[in-house]
Amino acid sequence: MIQHERWLPVFKLLLLLTSATSLSGCTALFFYPDRTLIRTPADLGFAYQDVTVDTEDGEQLHAWLIEPKLNAANKHQGTVYFLHGNAQNISYHVRATEWLLNAGFTVFALDYRGYGWSTGTPNIPEVYRDIDAGFGWLVEYTKAKPNKPRAPFVILGQSLGASLALNWVSQTPTAERHLTHVIADSGFSRFSTAARDAAKGHWLTWLFQFPVQWLLSDETDPVDSIGFIELPVLIVHGVNDQLVGYYHAEELVRAGGPSVELMTTEASHIGSFRYAEKRRQILDWMGSLE
Repeated sequence: MIQHERWLPVFKLLLLLTSATSLSGCTALFFYPDRTLIRTPADLGFAYQDVTVDTEDGEQLHAWLIEPKLNAANKHQGTVYFLHGNAQNISYHVRATEWLLNAGFTVFALDYRGYGWSTGTPNIPEVYRDIDAGFGWLVEYTKAKPNKPRAPFVILGQSLGASLALNWVSQTPTAERHLTHVIADSGFSRFSTAARDAAKGHWLTWLFQFPVQWLLSDETDPVDSIGFIELPVLIVHGVNDQLVGYYHAEELVRAGGPSVELMTTEASHIGSFRYAEKRRQILDWMGSLE
């Protein structure tokens, strides 16, 4: 468990509530970047490339293209575009993709602007430009590998990354043309209720839970976007998630179309991939393209 994922930073909530802030500035409370990389995929035994992605508004994003270990019994299974949560950077989150690398998937892990070696300052809607730029780079990379057979091309988001992924896919026609699956792990259904729950979780900000919710009430929410996604969507959520309550997953599934499925685990926040049985079920789900 990543410690900073437990709470959205209290000091940001206090700053938000004691200053005159625009709506776009309000969304900044969801981001808690760290510039220092603590490990690389090589430390876990995987070959990788450092990738620089240029955004349309002039930022340079850092990403890792991580290759799986393949052998005679383990062919290339597909590609995963990984979007991490609100805290730290890809070096803290790369272990969340280790099971996919071991299964034969190439993983492209992106740091949003302001995270790790990426330039800029994170905010919404700018981070959607980051996701779009990273996806464009990955699509061109996969096109340059014409000899690889068609395989799953999955976007996997965790926590904040899950909610961003749902919004982005619903609003990006090119995503549906190239992707095959969407996985949202421990994501929230609404920005406003996620901020409210964060404020409610600390005694310093308990009284501010409803002002925070009102300030973010106009933000585009995953619960309003998920119904427009025609790709297979898997919502993964632990019933013991104390940061993003299980009710968020239930709201997303109710709002989704027939292609949306729910996988429930006993995990806490972003802990579902620790269960070997659930990992096997997700791999089987991704293997069903027809």
